[in-house]
Amino acid sequence: MAAHNKTNFEGVFYRERKKKFQGLPDKVYEFCYQHLGKKHWVTFGRTSEGATAQEAYKCRLLYLNEMNNKSAEPKPEAKPFLVKDATDLFMSHKTHNSSPESVKSSKSYVKKYYEPIGHLKISELTVLWVEDFVKFLSQTLVPSTVAVVSSILRKGINLGIKKGLYRGINPMSAEAGFPAIKGRRQCERYLTLEEAETLLDELKKSAPIWHDMAFLSLNTGIRCSELYKITPSDLNPEALTLNIPNKSGKVETLSLTKKSLEVLMQRALTLGPHDNIFPRQPTYAFRIAVERLGLNKGITDKTHRVWFHTLRHTFASWLVLSGEDIYSVQKLMRFNSLEQTLRYSDITCDEPHK
Repeated sequence: MAAHNKTNFEGVFYRERKKKFQGLPDKVYEFCYQHLGKKHWVTFGRTSEGATAQEAYKCRLLYLNEMNNKSAEPKPEAKPFLVKDATDLFMSHKTHNSSPESVKSSKSYVKKYYEPIGHLKISELTVLWVEDFVKFLSQTLVPSTVAVVSSILRKGINLGIKKGLYRGINPMSAEAGFPAIKGRRQCERYLTLEEAETLLDELKKSAPIWHDMAFLSLNTGIRCSELYKITPSDLNPEALTLNIPNKSGKVETLSLTKKSLEVLMQRALTLGPHDNIFPRQPTYAFRIAVERLGLNKGITDKTHRVWFHTLRHTFASWLVLSGEDIYSVQKLMRFNSLEQTLRYSDITCDEPHK
């Protein structure tokens, strides 16, 4: 029998057959595991049959997961660890460690996507079930939101394992063979200078408050959620800066252009120092302006449609197109990591910000 050769996946090996496949020796993938002190070998399949080392590794982990669940099977009177238990643990942890806005967002995801399946036992979830669940989420959510929603259950199960409430393998972990979900950025679209000017003109006529909010986002990269938090006391006219709490609640200083400061000061004239400069607005006014201009005509991919966050994305894109170095862009965008900023490094367009 041919010798076993190691692969890059733990416990997975291959043997080479004399028979060729696509000009190379056909490989037979096998994996081994220990059970009750004995080593067991399982033949997974051949390259010529479509088998790969990665798929063999996933199958091995399913074997281990099944045996682990059997060995850790609770007594009949013990309470099984359910999806609801995992999400409850997650929300409890979230409530004590995150901002109210973040907690509110997670609550809405749990209610919509996890309450209907709260009765499912974690021990009965397989990697295939998880893959189907992620595909279901992907039908209506952008990739970055899929990553956020799926992480609720993954983190909740990990908390259950840590607290000793669940003794199996997390089916959403790399250990179970499930790849990490990396969310693509929510917005791939940015506006040209002409599109931005046309949108501002339309908003100025139909929704003046949205015009000012859009103008500020295009010129500073400020988020819509941050605009709603601004009060006159946050402004520093002499320094041309604005203090705003970020998504984590930490106060950051934002540089302003003279025109941006004028827009804010004009809005703040009749307000008290702690009044909100921008009261919350229904988003339909912004959407109607975008649709009226045909900016989303024929575009079904959500990441390429124009929405308010597109304006922040446009600000960053214009900086790159204008020749700003990536570290300056990181500082102006207030990103925590350079990796977030590097998403903009491959932007090409004929019309940079002027």
